[in-house]
Amino acid sequence: ILFNKKFDETWDKYTKKGENENSWLKIVIPKKRVSFRDACEFLDESEIYHDYETTSAFVHGHDITSKLSPFAFYISIYHKLYLMMFYIFKSIRLCGINEEMEEKIQDLELELIELEKIAK
Repeated sequence: ILFNKKFDETWDKYTKKGENENSWLKIVIPKKRVSFRDACEFLDESEIYHDYETTSAFVHGHDITSKLSPFAFYISIYHKLYLMMFYIFKSIRLCGINEEMEEKIQDLELELIELEKIAK
């Protein structure tokens, strides 16, 4: 149904005039205009918003230093790896996993923590 349609047509079909993509969340978050930050706070997932904010600042930064410095030191590269793995593990856990898989994930998390000591 949504294929081969222009974005505006699809947007108009699912939203009312003057609303944003998070308007459907007004059912549970009583605000006139629900932001991504509001959704993260409602879910008590403030670290997700912090990561989003950091990533957004990096993407929209205009100076060369802010673009290169995150990759200049091992610790910076490690933080990006840790962040990626943190969300991968969190996503896997959403699917419901058995004890054996949980133990393996916890072992990998411990290895990531040990890796930080090497990166510093």
